[in-house]
Amino acid sequence: MWTDARRRAMLGVLLASGFSVLLTACTGATALRPIPSPPAPEPTPAPRPVSIPADEARHSDRLEWWYYNGHLNAATGEEFGFNFVIFQSLDPDGNPVYSSQFGLTDVAGQKHVVASRLFAGDASKSDAEVFGLQLRDWSLDIGPDSHSIQGSLGDGGGFDLLLKRDPAVPPVLQAGIGWFPTPTGWSYYYSFPDMAASGQLSINGTVYDVTGTGWFDHQWGDFFAIGAPAGWQWFALHLGDGKTLMVTETRDAEGNRQAVFGSLSNSVGDTRVITGADGVHISVLDTWDSPNTGAKYPSRWRVVIDSIGLDVEVVPVLADQEVATGVPRAAIYWEGKVSVDGVLGGSEIHQPGYVELTGYVSPEPVPWRVIIGK
Repeated sequence: MWTDARRRAMLGVLLASGFSVLLTACTGATALRPIPSPPAPEPTPAPRPVSIPADEARHSDRLEWWYYNGHLNAATGEEFGFNFVIFQSLDPDGNPVYSSQFGLTDVAGQKHVVASRLFAGDASKSDAEVFGLQLRDWSLDIGPDSHSIQGSLGDGGGFDLLLKRDPAVPPVLQAGIGWFPTPTGWSYYYSFPDMAASGQLSINGTVYDVTGTGWFDHQWGDFFAIGAPAGWQWFALHLGDGKTLMVTETRDAEGNRQAVFGSLSNSVGDTRVITGADGVHISVLDTWDSPNTGAKYPSRWRVVIDSIGLDVEVVPVLADQEVATGVPRAAIYWEGKVSVDGVLGGSEIHQPGYVELTGYVSPEPVPWRVIIGK
């Protein structure tokens, strides 16, 4: 039974946004403490090669997520964007707890809807070919070369989407090896940025058969994210001819630019690591004030990467694509479909993308807590 007390307890241990914040809350006394300053971040054991399909399954590290976005077109002409994510965190006893959100953007209708699910305990699906999770009536199934996500929406509709990858194309290993240090720990991270998507969306009683493209990120490790004003701007951009770009700009605890990294990949899996040395310039051209949370989000960007001849303008198809359902206030994030227009190496680009923004919603800063009793 999903009581309010159980939901509150879960929210205390969930990692509840794209790269979110960890809030610990439980019965018993607690005390505030400073943001931790861990030793030099090293995994134990040393970084190992990412192995597919084995690493598509869950790990036993502090936090983990399976993330999807995509661009879908209906046979009747409608255009949609979607994002789906499952976050896994560990409770004080080391048991998994989950938070999941599904966001759907109707481009023509200028509407964005979000639904969410919470789950505590073992959610693994025994019948999955490689790995699967069942969060109440939502599910994720990963096979050798395809991923399936299914669930219901608050309006009585639902989603049933299949994302297929070319088994001959290797994953994009972020940071070159699929592992990198962070200021508060370490993380493994790989992507399948160009999957074929198909399936059905049911919205307000109308069923749409849809096809398009999907992007998958899988990240896990032993690290924290400390909340506003720290956070990041994450860009997942299609550049045409099978080329994709991921670029992330992070901010430190004072809100200053901390680091920038990313990857440029093509249709056969060739990948170029992007660092600050490539001349990455991300300029905010406009902002949007959320009427729901009061947060001021960036809402239009110019992204320039000198080394690859990229100069594009990135514009949300809808300003309000904030995800504020099923997450603590401090973990609210913006996850939205965007248009990408400009040039790459002298060639014009008119493509879609997705952007994720974290660390823009107060309270500032997030209070870190340590359990001192049960």
